[in-house]
Amino acid sequence: MSLQRSAGYGSLVALGIGLGDLATLVSLSKRVGNWMTVVSGDEDFLKLLDQDEMDILRRRGLLDIARFNKKWGSQMGLLSNGRPTVFEGDIAEKALQKLSRFTAIMVCVVAALDAFAASDVVKSIIKRVLLELLRTTDYGADILASQFSHRLNSWVSSAILRGLSVEARRIRRGLLQQNLIVDGLMPKDDSELVVTFLVWLLADNSETYTTPSSDIAGIALCLSQLGIDILSVEGFGVPCLPTACRLMYNQEAVVSLDYRRSRVALELLRRVPCTTINLQCPEESLTTFPVDADTANRCRAAWLEGSQAAEYIVCRPVVPPANVTHHDDFKYIFYDSGHRPGRTRTEIYQLASCHAFVANKELCTRLEQVLQHESSPTLTWLLEQTTTAMAPDAEEWDLNQTKTQIWNLDMRDEIKVNAFTVFQAFFMGYFYSIFLKLVDTSTLRVQTVDGAWGYRSPVFLCDIRTVWLSSSQTREPGVQILRRESVLSILSSLLLGKQKEISRIKTASFQQDNWCIGVIEKRALLIRSILKPCRNIRETGSFDLVDVDVSGIPSDINGVVRPGVASVTISAPPRTLEEFEKYYSTQSVWDTPSNRGSEDLGNAADATFHIEADWDGNPETMLLCVRYNGRRIETINPANADITFLKSLQPVTAIEFKEGRQSPKLEKGDIVNWGIPELLNDDPFPLPVHLSDQPNLLQLSLSGRPRLRYYAAEKYMSRSHHVCIVTESMSKAFQRCRDITKGSRFRPLIVITGSEAESSPTVDDWVPEEIAERADRIQKTLAENHRLGGETLKGSDRTFTLGRSKVETYLISSQ
Repeated sequence: MSLQRSAGYGSLVALGIGLGDLATLVSLSKRVGNWMTVVSGDEDFLKLLDQDEMDILRRRGLLDIARFNKKWGSQMGLLSNGRPTVFEGDIAEKALQKLSRFTAIMVCVVAALDAFAASDVVKSIIKRVLLELLRTTDYGADILASQFSHRLNSWVSSAILRGLSVEARRIRRGLLQQNLIVDGLMPKDDSELVVTFLVWLLADNSETYTTPSSDIAGIALCLSQLGIDILSVEGFGVPCLPTACRLMYNQEAVVSLDYRRSRVALELLRRVPCTTINLQCPEESLTTFPVDADTANRCRAAWLEGSQAAEYIVCRPVVPPANVTHHDDFKYIFYDSGHRPGRTRTEIYQLASCHAFVANKELCTRLEQVLQHESSPTLTWLLEQTTTAMAPDAEEWDLNQTKTQIWNLDMRDEIKVNAFTVFQAFFMGYFYSIFLKLVDTSTLRVQTVDGAWGYRSPVFLCDIRTVWLSSSQTREPGVQILRRESVLSILSSLLLGKQKEISRIKTASFQQDNWCIGVIEKRALLIRSILKPCRNIRETGSFDLVDVDVSGIPSDINGVVRPGVASVTISAPPRTLEEFEKYYSTQSVWDTPSNRGSEDLGNAADATFHIEADWDGNPETMLLCVRYNGRRIETINPANADITFLKSLQPVTAIEFKEGRQSPKLEKGDIVNWGIPELLNDDPFPLPVHLSDQPNLLQLSLSGRPRLRYYAAEKYMSRSHHVCIVTESMSKAFQRCRDITKGSRFRPLIVITGSEAESSPTVDDWVPEEIAERADRIQKTLAENHRLGGETLKGSDRTFTLGRSKVETYLISSQ
């Protein structure tokens, strides 16, 4: 029986989703749970309990299941062949199953909670609610323990796929704009109140429930608008409908939150720091904090000043120097393009140098302007707020000093609080401006992101100062280097609302090239090469933030995406041109740069990349399966392939060859031209025929085929061949390519040529030579420190704890 028929999702193939991607979705749905098993999984769950859904959800009339399926059964947001895609209308309706009453209610509840609480709090609340509802069953707790994780993953995946999570996010954003709720996520201590409310809603028969919690009122409003028709909310700025089930929100709580800033401040300090940033106007982010109008205006101006100061910081990916053999992911260099600072107040310069990549003139001048009215003692106090010793989760405190810390509830000095808020706004504008340039957010259906920072919260700035900016063991003027995993950690705090120190967790299946390539929280942050073709340096170092269902991407229990172990060629390829044309239907190779966009190649026969689990190794890790016209070629490790691409890409020349100017001469027989058949086969390399004392040059012309260029570089370099990717004419790069293999006659050099007009590399893509030399010195020092056992590990495995609001412990190995 075919996969299409046995899985019951033939309509997905009609949507254009490949059978390989469908097979991965099906396999992962059985292993960890996703939207594909939400209906059948819930049916099996109820059968194990020997319960009808009415025995568990005892309140009648909670939702109209026919209307719910009509509203939420006509859109699908998922990765389709690696691209975030939203299908709507009849085509989506045919591909989606009808949900049962039990499943629909659980999907609604999960979507509403997910908008107001952290993922671990949502998990705790759902489990406690189900335990309460299953109290009357004989083995309910035991069955739930074995099934809960699978069921929760399926409900979360379905809520994202069908758009309920996006709608809940929109509802919460509207409540924030109306000042009906405060920013930040619900405190874990309030979860018991939410459990009580949900048990009342799902199993009680009383008509009203009164709460002073704006979080519960917001969750109830989400539920009522997502599909729980029987529920309405009274006293929350919306008309109360005459329903049989009403939540009564205490009006006095609304007044206190809206008009008494001190009460709002206390409420914010209790909450998990999480600030919603509107990507259309990020400078408004701190104006919702409980500050006066003058401070709000200063915050708006400070954010813009910080953003302008960030324009003088340049970020580029860099690869290890050629003579460094230490295995590591590539790094990012942040270097100064501004001017040296002039005479600056000592306190201002200290704040700049401790919290910025470079304390240049442009940053110091703007910071001085923003904080010009603050006294020297206040500025000194600001510098003390981001030290490790005075952080909210420090192991030991000096109680006399902590009384003045910004996070302390007893600290009521309004001048200092306002100064910190303005200082925070400046540097948040600075870091968002720098790091958002690395991330494509264009596919987000709600153009907001969540930052793991908030009112009177020094945690992010403390991490910047004590972890990220001090992580390098060597200093070079105007230069900072961060590993890609460190950049992902910072982006997780800025965009996903999660403080996540991504480190090397040593397990039985850990590999030396097992670097982090993505983080999955309520949204997914992934390196570009997983989803899109990489055509130049900047694209290779960029990321994508998506809000569609990504349950087809394997990840570990912490939501960290890591690559597995790539395979070699896995099937016998056709050996003759006739066989190749039969299986792959090749087209002629273009010898000139393509003018068509590589995001949509039209008729160009480029490879496609498909995400799948490493089934032969660790299924929690992922690989990219390379296909050509649907035929499986082999799998590659995208982390390794990114480094290979960066190493292979040859710098473009700053001087163009003008007409009539003598260009390097190409001798006949110097270059053997290969095409796609030779690339996809494992043909032996021919020996040089014309100049026996010269190395063998093989040219692959792949204009308009960025994924084939990317794959070809990884294929041949992983087989220990010299590889060059040339995006300009072969005449310009000929001598440089020859120099690479000088004296290596029997080790062929593969020269991959081609580019796309809209994304051709430019001279500015490469780090200036002077900066590159500094970067090389830093990387060599880091590699040497790693060889000697690291700065602190000294050759042994150790554990360390990082994280502020939620403590997390990691095992780091010097191996």
